Amino acid sequence: MSRTITKRLNLEDTKFEYPHNFHYKYRLIDALEEKNKVTILNVLEKTFLDYIEGQEVWDFGGAGGLAYFIFKPKNVTWVVWEMPEVVDYMRTQEIDENISFKYTQEILFPETDKKIGLYSNGTINYLPNPLKFIKENLENVEYMFLDGVYIGKETALVEQERVGPCWILGLNDLKKIFRDKFRTMYREEEGPMWEVNNTDVEVYHNFDILAIRK
Repeated sequence: MSRTITKRLNLEDTKFEYPHNFHYKYRLIDALEEKNKVTILNVLEKTFLDYIEGQEVWDFGGAGGLAYFIFKPKNVTWVVWEMPEVVDYMRTQEIDENISFKYTQEILFPETDKKIGLYSNGTINYLPNPLKFIKENLENVEYMFLDGVYIGKETALVEQERVGPCWILGLNDLKKIFRDKFRTMYREEEGPMWEVNNTDVEVYHNFDILAIRK
């Protein structure tokens, strides 16, 4: 996926579309290929696994359940929330009794009395209002693990080359959301930096963020 930013965008003039070249069959194949692999997890991922044992995890934008097969959680109910086209396809496949697929066409999850964990990888930055999504869903969760979040000096809506509109989230804005009720751990990912293409957007490496209720 391109890491090039071509310009800033105005929210009022921007149309968010999903999915981006989403091939359901291949996403499921990607997930199942992880089933029998041994993956070396980083410290945030190991910590998340410790907290979710025996719990329910909601995986927002989880495609074919890739994260479930990478983490291989014990005694966990894993619910992938996806667009109708994805859910309909995944429900025709025989995958694993502990993972299920549910529809979500809303920004917020349905209300629940359950205490759950929220996981998302590569989806948050493409929502119309990702900071609102994080803030309002914190009411439902005991822990939140956001994997591969695009982080910068400030929150900015930009055009991502060959992808479309994308939010770069300001690190301080995220810290403000979590600081009162959650303790947080941040891990800066290794990898290529973003190309900002002569714009004034300052982007860092991608971050993994684990928030645990105090």
